[in-house]
Amino acid sequence: MAHNLVSIDRKRLFTEHFKDIEDSRRTHKGNFLHPLTDILLLVVSGVVSGADDRETVVLFGENQLDWLRRQSPFSNGVPSPDMLKKGLFGP
Repeated sequence: MAHNLVSIDRKRLFTEHFKDIEDSRRTHKGNFLHPLTDILLLVVSGVVSGADDRETVVLFGENQLDWLRRQSPFSNGVPSPDMLKKGLFGP
């Protein structure tokens, strides 16, 4: 039970830390598969783990998808390198 509380608290802290980042994607149009919080979690975790470009961030995500899903749903899996670019820099 304590582990779940720690996970919830970490997720809340992560979300709170990045809450002021505006999602510049057109989330009301088209196919919106990856919430910005999932993209940020993937990128931050990947870079901290040594990834230095979008492709290696995605590779990290694919290799660590079980761990990522313990932090956030990642319902549609890991975003592609192109989706990371759109998620971070807009359309």
